[in-house]
Amino acid sequence: MSPADDDRSAAARTKRQRLEAREAAILAAAEEEFSAHGFDGARMAEIARRAGMGEGTLYLYFRTKNDLLSAVTGAFWGRLTAAAEAAVAPHRGAFARLRALACFHLERVMADFTLLELATRLRHAPGYDPQWEIEQRRAYVAVFDGIVQQGIDRGEIAATVKRWMLRDVFYGTLEYSARTLLLHGRGETGPVVDHLMGLLAVHDPRTGGAEVSDGAGPDLARIAERLDRAVARLEQRDAAS
Repeated sequence: MSPADDDRSAAARTKRQRLEAREAAILAAAEEEFSAHGFDGARMAEIARRAGMGEGTLYLYFRTKNDLLSAVTGAFWGRLTAAAEAAVAPHRGAFARLRALACFHLERVMADFTLLELATRLRHAPGYDPQWEIEQRRAYVAVFDGIVQQGIDRGEIAATVKRWMLRDVFYGTLEYSARTLLLHGRGETGPVVDHLMGLLAVHDPRTGGAEVSDGAGPDLARIAERLDRAVARLEQRDAAS
């Protein structure tokens, strides 16, 4: 490669790095603006100001506010996945890792609730592609799926467990509880995780937990009843405080 080619290659890298830095600044500014003011209250002019550029320049990167929210959401799920992997990495054993993931997910849902709620708005945007949302969440949910599969392989989780059902109980419990805790002014997250792990323990064959047969599935009515009791106790604790 000639010196002239080296110069052109270096210039191209510099330009690409500059564009990537600008886009990162836009996404950071947009996340702050969306979180503070919601979708309708967020202003493109303010996002541009926060990012240190003119509004016209912002529109060169993102044509609409929906496009910008889509990019913010995608970046958010990427960061969330990396952070979840880091949160479970120090722990050994499927249930210890699931507890760490539960603590992480509940805290992050509560901290970023506004942004997560805004992401649902994209479902009503013109040209919305459901597959896009599935792909955004797939890597994050794979952290849970990987822990469960490893637990099955090691005999820590019953091989007959319905993974999709376990996943729904896991995330459904945490996200429903996050709404309740936020509604009542936050409160303790520990009891929520403790009750959730109690529900999951039924699938631990080492402790005599009832394994789930292929035909029967878990007793969903019993699980729902235990969830209702757990939420009621949290609400009573918040009302008394």
